[in-house]
Amino acid sequence: MEHSCFMHPTRQALSFCHSCRRYFCSDCLVESEEFYYCRDETCQNGLRQERVRILSEPDEQAGKAGFFKRFAKLGTWVWPHITDADSAKKASKQGYWACAFCAGTTLLFVVLSLFGKGLLDVDLSALLDVLVFMIIGWGIYKMNRFAAVAGLIFYLFERVSVWSEYGPSHGLVAIVCLMFINSVRGTLAYQKYRKENASTTIA
Repeated sequence: MEHSCFMHPTRQALSFCHSCRRYFCSDCLVESEEFYYCRDETCQNGLRQERVRILSEPDEQAGKAGFFKRFAKLGTWVWPHITDADSAKKASKQGYWACAFCAGTTLLFVVLSLFGKGLLDVDLSALLDVLVFMIIGWGIYKMNRFAAVAGLIFYLFERVSVWSEYGPSHGLVAIVCLMFINSVRGTLAYQKYRKENASTTIA
C-alpha cells in the first residue's frame, strides 16, 4: 500500500519515521544505521539515542548493521525509489552510464581489432553502434524519455543480433538491461513530476 508524505501530501512516502510512525518522503527523513527518522526535534532525539546505542554495541553487532545497510542500499540501486523529480533524475542516470559502458567497450574492441586487421577491415557497424549509444546517452542526460526507451530497445536488438551469431552472452547483459529500464522509469517519472510542478506554479 502506498502512502503520501505527511508534510508533502502530493509526494509519495519513502518510509515511516521510527519514532512517530508517520510516513514521509525522502526530503523529510534522516537515515540512520537501522531506521528512518523525521526532522521533528523529538524524533531526532530518538535518532541520537540510537547512534549512542550502536556506538556502545560490540563490533560484531555494528558489523551486522553495516552489512544490512549496504544490502538495503544495493536493493535501492537495483530498483530505485522514485518519489520526486530529484529521485527520478538520479534513477535515469543509470541509462546514461549504461550507454557510456556500451560505447566504451565497443570502442575498445574496435581498437583491439586494429592490431590484427588493417584499418580498412574494421567493422563499421561497430563504430555506428558507438555513435548511436553516445547520442542516446546524451538524450538520457537531457532527461529525454524517448532516448531512454530507444536505448533499451537498441541494446536488446543488439544483444539478440550477437546471440544469433555467437550464442548467449554473460550475465552482465541483465545488469545493463536493468540500468536501461531504470532510466526509462526515471525519465518518464521526471517528465510527470515536472508537469505537476509547472501546473502547481501556474495555479
